[in-house]
Amino acid sequence: MVDNSTPQVQPNPTPNGPNPNPTIDQEVTETTDDQRQKEALAAFTATLLSVGTNLEAPLRDRAANIQSNAVALERQEAELAENTQRLARQNQQWVGLADETREGLKEIGDVQNWAEMIERDLLALEDMMDDVEGGQGPAKGWLRW
Repeated sequence: MVDNSTPQVQPNPTPNGPNPNPTIDQEVTETTDDQRQKEALAAFTATLLSVGTNLEAPLRDRAANIQSNAVALERQEAELAENTQRLARQNQQWVGLADETREGLKEIGDVQNWAEMIERDLLALEDMMDDVEGGQGPAKGWLRW
């Protein structure tokens, strides 16, 4: 006989409740755990790639900048070496010109010295001629024209 005075509660199959078939529940849980692990691994890998890309991009930019600067520096170094050689040649020309000018001034000094000597000699001759013409020679009358 059935007692109708107390209602009987039938178990309700819910996802959180007990499963009448425990083997299927265990397989679903393992599949869900495997799926979650794969998703977590994929998310972690994607995060690492994103972080790596975020860190790599500025480094690549800096490396490209350094490379272009190195090329510019090499070009400037070659230009500087060429300009230095050109200036060295010009410096030698200036040294040659300075030596020539110095020699020229020395010759002018020699000519000036020579001219001063001739001028003194001519002044001495002029004084002597004045003395001779004025009759005040060293021995009067010894030279007659």
